[in-house]
Formats: sequence, C-alpha cells, structure tokens
Amino acid sequence: MDGKEARYLLIGQLLSGELDKVSFDTSFSGDWEMDGLSFKEIRFSGSVTNSAGILRLSGTVRCELSAPCARCLAPVKECHTTNVECVVSTDPEEVRAEEERVLAVGEAIDLLETAENALLPDLPFRLLCREDCRGLCPVCGKDLNLGDCGCKKQAGDPRLAGLADFFKES
Repeated sequence: MDGKEARYLLIGQLLSGELDKVSFDTSFSGDWEMDGLSFKEIRFSGSVTNSAGILRLSGTVRCELSAPCARCLAPVKECHTTNVECVVSTDPEEVRAEEERVLAVGEAIDLLETAENALLPDLPFRLLCREDCRGLCPVCGKDLNLGDCGCKKQAGDPRLAGLADFFKES
C-alpha cells in the first residue's frame, strides 16, 4: 500500500495465506495535541508478516512535535520517532492490556489508531530549546539565555527563613 491518508491496512490475503508480507507507508494529516505537545502530521511505515499463522506488525512512526520550551517558553520543534513491534490478533479476547497486540477488525488494521497508541507512551515529558536552557528569571521574567537580568535572587522561600538556623551547628 502506498499513499496519503490510507488509514486501514487490508490483511485478508495474509490471513488466507496468499501473501507472506504486506508493506505500508502512509501519512495522516491533522492537528493533534497531547499533554501540551502538538503535531500536524504522523507518518507510519512498516510491514505485517505472516509467520506460521502468526501476524506480526513492525514499523516506525514519525512526527514533528512542537511546544513551548519547558523552561524559557521559546518555541521548540523536534522530530520524534517511535518503533512499533506487535502481534496482530483478529480475536478481541486475545487482546490484553499487558501484551503488545493490535486488534484487526474483520480483515483490516486501523493504522492511525496503532500509530497513536505507539506514540502516546513514548512522547517526551517536556521539550527544551536546548539542554542547558537557563529559563526565565523568577523575579522579572527575562529570558536568562539572552543574559543576566541583574535581579536580586532570593535564597529561598522567605516563609521558611526560620528553618535556616535549624541546621547550623551550635
């Protein structure tokens, strides 16, 4: 199969044993947002093979994530890739949460659902514009990556100042 927006992969010929392998390469356009991260296109490529009656799906899901930097709020774009390896089942009773399985409905696999399920647990917790991002000044809000702001930084929460003497030796 080749083309854009091909959501379902037909596996009837694999199930009947006529073919040993079916390849796919498809893209899904749209606007997705998950946990503050957004992306516009998901590309999913791979194959489903029939080995001794067991169908195995293996592929790669790619997308470009965008979100504000978790420290300085600058826009960040990052390419993200997730590998997918699972068994394809046609019986809903065989699909369990602890197993890496995809349910085929009839003779079709929903590639968009499979790609989304692979992406969700693998998305980064947060994006940074760079690893050593200094963030924003907590006093004035200046981007500290552009230089120091000159604000006086408090050593800690003033409500806890009484505890500072607790750890001093007598």
